[in-house]
Amino acid sequence: MGTFNPFCQPLYIVDIRMENSSMSLINYSSTVETTTLERDVWKMGNFSWSDAVICSVFVGIMTVFGIVSNLTTIAVIVKTSKLKSLPFNALIASLCVSDIIASCNSPLMLYWKTFGYYRYQLPEFFCKVTLPINSWTNTSTIQHILAFMLIRLGAISYPHRLKEFTLRRAKILITVIWIVTFIGNSCFPMWFLRVHGADEKSFTGTACATDKAKWPIVRKVSYVRQTFFLYIPMILIVTSTLLLIRLLIIRRNKKQQEKNDNSDVNKENAALIQLSFIVASFLIGYLPDFGFRITLMITNSMGIEFRGRGPWLFSMLSHLVQRVTECLNPIFYNLGSSHLREATKQFLGFGEEVNASSIKLSEMQKNNQHTNVSV
Repeated sequence: MGTFNPFCQPLYIVDIRMENSSMSLINYSSTVETTTLERDVWKMGNFSWSDAVICSVFVGIMTVFGIVSNLTTIAVIVKTSKLKSLPFNALIASLCVSDIIASCNSPLMLYWKTFGYYRYQLPEFFCKVTLPINSWTNTSTIQHILAFMLIRLGAISYPHRLKEFTLRRAKILITVIWIVTFIGNSCFPMWFLRVHGADEKSFTGTACATDKAKWPIVRKVSYVRQTFFLYIPMILIVTSTLLLIRLLIIRRNKKQQEKNDNSDVNKENAALIQLSFIVASFLIGYLPDFGFRITLMITNSMGIEFRGRGPWLFSMLSHLVQRVTECLNPIFYNLGSSHLREATKQFLGFGEEVNASSIKLSEMQKNNQHTNVSV
């Protein structure tokens, strides 16, 4: 019985054997003749080991930068008393935690998609947690962004009620997001994933996958899970973004007609720019992944075989793009908030000495009323 992976294309295993012990794995002296390992990998039609090495270097750089940049943002928020007192910054810190977890898990995901695709040699614990953690952080990030958009939309529609969104309520919201996304996206995959041994339908080797007999129910549950945690939130985010931009433009035009003071107009412009950055980062990071998942759903429902180099490139592209957005997010957080930006400069030793008390809370609250809050 074959083994199938519930999160990407069906997984068939091949163990690459050397034709003779004297043959080296990689022949650097020739650009024409390849080794047995390279030929066998290409026979499966997925990727070459040079592809895997290049992706590994890229992911390694992005992992280090993502961890450092997100840890820096968290440290700046926690260190600055006035920043950490704002509920929106609590959401930013939580988003940074999600990106840090995803960055730490990224090398394991890369191994599963490349070197471990034919022979998964890590302990079974990593097989059970790698894919669920990836799904968990992805859905957690999406729910955070959806919460940002809905709260911000409410702040524009009912600005006098913005003060009701307190730090305590923000922490409750964050806790609910983490718990719900974990239960909905991690527990079920952990139960079915395991490292399988060789069988009569594969060549030789091992795989991190689920049994073929269990694949139909796993696929159905995955479709339901993705609908509620990925596709519906995605639609809500896009819809609320368009509505929010429309409301901001209406407010800005109205203020321009009512008075000559451009201070409020400038704040609305800053909010529009900030919103554009965040939404653009989100779409760039997650649209390839959504496209890959939808393609899998369509091909599976139609009984079309979806394997080979094209699907591997599609899957790897979505993974790499998400890693890039994890690195860009802290930059966008700082671009969207002058207070966070100045505090970050001070933390890194590039800015003027600015203590926490110089950041006036009343000024922040005024900015919040104009929806110029950090996301």
